[in-house]
Amino acid sequence: MTCREVSELLSAYLDGELDRDSHGLVEAHLDTCGHCRAALEELRQVKSALQSLPVVEPPPELHSRIMEAVSQAPALRPGPAEETPSQKGRFRWKLPSWGRGGLGTVAMALAACLVIVILSSAGTLYFALRYFAPLAANEELQDISREFGFSSFSEPETGVEFSKTAETPSGSQLRAVSPEQSGDLATEFSGENFVASPDTAGIERKLIRRAKLTVEVPKGAVDAASREAIHIVRAYQGYIESSSTSVGQDSKRSTVFYMTARVPSEHLDTAIDEMSALGVVTQSDIAEQDVTEQYVDLDARIKNKIQQEQRLLQIMGNANTVGELLQVEGELVRVRTEIESLQGRQNLLERSSAMSFLSVNIVEEGSRKPSPSPWSDIWEAFVRAWQDLAIFLAKIAPVAILLAVVYFLVRRALRKKD
Repeated sequence: MTCREVSELLSAYLDGELDRDSHGLVEAHLDTCGHCRAALEELRQVKSALQSLPVVEPPPELHSRIMEAVSQAPALRPGPAEETPSQKGRFRWKLPSWGRGGLGTVAMALAACLVIVILSSAGTLYFALRYFAPLAANEELQDISREFGFSSFSEPETGVEFSKTAETPSGSQLRAVSPEQSGDLATEFSGENFVASPDTAGIERKLIRRAKLTVEVPKGAVDAASREAIHIVRAYQGYIESSSTSVGQDSKRSTVFYMTARVPSEHLDTAIDEMSALGVVTQSDIAEQDVTEQYVDLDARIKNKIQQEQRLLQIMGNANTVGELLQVEGELVRVRTEIESLQGRQNLLERSSAMSFLSVNIVEEGSRKPSPSPWSDIWEAFVRAWQDLAIFLAKIAPVAILLAVVYFLVRRALRKKD
């Protein structure tokens, strides 16, 4: 994908509205394009700033005051004495004059609009870099949290450990452990040790693990590395959910491989180590979600519903009338439906904890663009403003030409009538 195509999808990517294929292509491009990453970060900062603005409610008496002022205002309509003889029997409006003074006024108005657009773009960028830059690290953590499906990644609360495990010149490796994420989940952690509650004592822990890995390989080695990555996944009894290979549209023509796979949880760390040996790791994110108590809660509810089912079967056997039989049968159908729903949720947790999610990006050396400086951002904003102005003028040109033709035809007809 080109930078222009990705820039049009950044808002939908930030709001999580893209499908899986588009999301993967955008992520692969962001891993190799520093300019687009900077644009995404700027968009996140602007969104965060807008969300932090307070909602100001209008005064309750505003509507009544406006209606009172409108009702008391005199009608500004000219009387018959104010009309000139030349206005009678003709149009009551005067067409604008497009002489030298009119064109000068229009030119000044367009110049003022252009200056306002440029200053507003530069001012927005300056304030974003000046005041919102300290929030960049927090925004990055929240982005990782949203990507892995966690509710919050901003503060290391009790039971959550977030540590930076390794650093490279071009990226960092983050390891996140989030034990508390959904519904009635209340598993407690203390450092690296798991503290089981009474309900989960003696129960095997259910952990849903998600990992994201970006590997940089030499020029022309993406195809071989991608085949090796697929072989590693299948060697550990995993499977490929989706994969794609794209070539950049820039002068470098860099190749990027993206893959999402499922790997047995007990082999996830080994698979990551083997894939890391394919090249230089520029990003490595691992997240864990403990769903043990949720699994135990579902198991207890299923057992309770099964007991209700057995009781209803006994009552059905003792039913004396058709009405009683139908009533018990309806309740039995409802209970069995709930059992199937709970078992489906439990099976989903079982499968998710057994097969970990792995996302792999393989890029070529030199494909990652350096982050642009603030001055380059200002220049690009200036150029973008001119491009937007040119596009706007091109869009209104047909309408403006049509209105000009109509204006001159009407003016010519009025002159002939005089």
